[in-house]
Amino acid sequence: MATLRQKISDMFKKPTPKSEEVTSTPEPKDPPSEDLPLPEIKTNKFISEPSDGNFDYQMEFVDFLDRNSPKGLSKKFMDMLPYMEISFLSWPAYWIYRGYNWQHSRNTERISVYIQRTYQQAKFMQVAILATGAFVVSISRSPFQIQKIEHKISNDSS
Repeated sequence: MATLRQKISDMFKKPTPKSEEVTSTPEPKDPPSEDLPLPEIKTNKFISEPSDGNFDYQMEFVDFLDRNSPKGLSKKFMDMLPYMEISFLSWPAYWIYRGYNWQHSRNTERISVYIQRTYQQAKFMQVAILATGAFVVSISRSPFQIQKIEHKISNDSS
């Protein structure tokens, strides 16, 4: 859990702007009539908001997810990150590969069909990588793990 929080806080190390408190009443443009009351605009800071304005929204979001998500979700998400990175990198890499390969196919295929096929193949490759990652993370152990089996030999001789 701490590693997910650390990664998210490292990603968002930008200072948050301080919230300002409104304590003034707007000046009316027309003279007020006696039968209409003027609203007073006074907004106080919430009690849970820190007074110095250094409110960490990213950590609050992570805490919200920790409280309201199933146990072990952040660990599974961290295990899934390499597959997500590979799938996000595979999309542009496949398009670049197909772009260079266009020179070999330009005499036999139309460009619109080639682009549509490239899109479908790249999307299938990306979904296959994510599905593989979800499968590996969901079983949460190596599918090639060898288990020991003990055999007892009985010495019953008659």
